[in-house]
Amino acid sequence: MSKRRSGPVLAMMIFAGLALADADRAEAQYKSYNFGFEGGYLAMTDGIGLKAHNFDLGIFGGWKASDRWWFSAKANLSFPGQLNNAPNTVIVLQISPVMVKHYFLTDAFRPSVGLTNAFFFTVNGDASVPTAVWGPGATAGMEFKLSRDLFLGFEGTAYYTFNFDGGDAAIFTVNTQLIFFL
Repeated sequence: MSKRRSGPVLAMMIFAGLALADADRAEAQYKSYNFGFEGGYLAMTDGIGLKAHNFDLGIFGGWKASDRWWFSAKANLSFPGQLNNAPNTVIVLQISPVMVKHYFLTDAFRPSVGLTNAFFFTVNGDASVPTAVWGPGATAGMEFKLSRDLFLGFEGTAYYTFNFDGGDAAIFTVNTQLIFFL
């Protein structure tokens, strides 16, 4: 190989080596807060007394404890029908006051797992529908960077809720999120 050709090749090899060596330390999450909107699917088992398959809309906010640990809270609405096909519109308000998430990666792709809890309040249901249930949950998701402060997220959460007036129930949500970092 001539000296003329070895110079650019050597420079490219050094550049590639430096880029790869620094790839592990690219924890560049410079923003400390986020908020966003989500929409998706909410499924309930029979213990709630409502139809199992529902659409879910919500808003959330979060605070960064460190690059890999985030605390967040959210509120969602759903409008399921009752199992007995009553004509009234039932509203389910889901409030998750505390969610703790751990992010495995913190750059353009951000997979995460976490623990949460939620209150599910029902409004306008008849006597067969509990007015409130509470339960712990586990969540897993991933976020993809769209631009500097905008991410697209996908998250699934499973809750086991305690109904003190009747049977317990499992609730599952799968949502798509639009996340803004502040």
